Amino acid sequence: MPLRSTTGTILMTGCIALFAMLVQGCASDHPATPIVTEPKRMINDIMTIQAADSLTVVVKGDQPLTYTLLPQDSPQALVIRFANTGLDRLGPIYFPPENMAVHSIRTEQISENGMEVRVVLGLRGGIPYQLVPEENSLKVVFSKTKAPAPIPTPRRGQQAPKQRPPSPAVQSAATASGVLKGVNVVSHGGGVAVHIRVDGQVTDYKAFTIDEPPPAKIAVDLMGLRSAFRDEQRIPVEGQIVKQVRHFGHPDRVRVVVETEKAYLKNFSLKPVEDGMVLTVGTSTGKEN
Repeated sequence: MPLRSTTGTILMTGCIALFAMLVQGCASDHPATPIVTEPKRMINDIMTIQAADSLTVVVKGDQPLTYTLLPQDSPQALVIRFANTGLDRLGPIYFPPENMAVHSIRTEQISENGMEVRVVLGLRGGIPYQLVPEENSLKVVFSKTKAPAPIPTPRRGQQAPKQRPPSPAVQSAATASGVLKGVNVVSHGGGVAVHIRVDGQVTDYKAFTIDEPPPAKIAVDLMGLRSAFRDEQRIPVEGQIVKQVRHFGHPDRVRVVVETEKAYLKNFSLKPVEDGMVLTVGTSTGKEN
């Protein structure tokens, strides 16, 4: 009897161990299903609106969109990243009708670091743009700058008008420490960010205000820089905070002028960034959630 009892215990223990091994083996063959994170918002349409002197790209969502702007120089493109966002039945690439600013619009769904959508606007180059967030959409507005008046052809016997000399910024190119590549304007709810994009180093700069004559102005002088543009550039801006942004190259500096209201002459900040400077007027609320 003692022998049988011992043998029965051994057999039972062996069966339990074998059963545990089989269960463990089955569990290892079927790993746990990963948890899929649903995006907080969806982009359900992208469209273009063309006018005589502007092009507007509208990115529409099912609720307010959170975005980050990444300009790209080579090839020229505007990358807009939308955090915690998905795509609702949109194709990967769209070619808008012939226009002055955008040759293609691509969409990418990125899932490596959570849900993210990237909208890439392939640019034709040289057209200023402004970002205008609205209730459930983001508008990218490209506007032409006003072309200089043509020089009239002189009549017989008349003296030909003097040609305007090249911009002094072009003449001082050899001594410049950097080049102004462009100025972009982004509206963020209660504020406006003016991104001054520079290829090179900005080591000497200053900002000052002008309250008379109206409109009030915030001016930024970037010393030792030259401009890639031959003439003064004017960028119209929608909204109540900033009305217009102008920039021009002088022999020893580039000046950027932001036309605003007197109330904002003491409510702005200027800081250097990796590719230039950012002038913020008002309160910026463009952080990602």
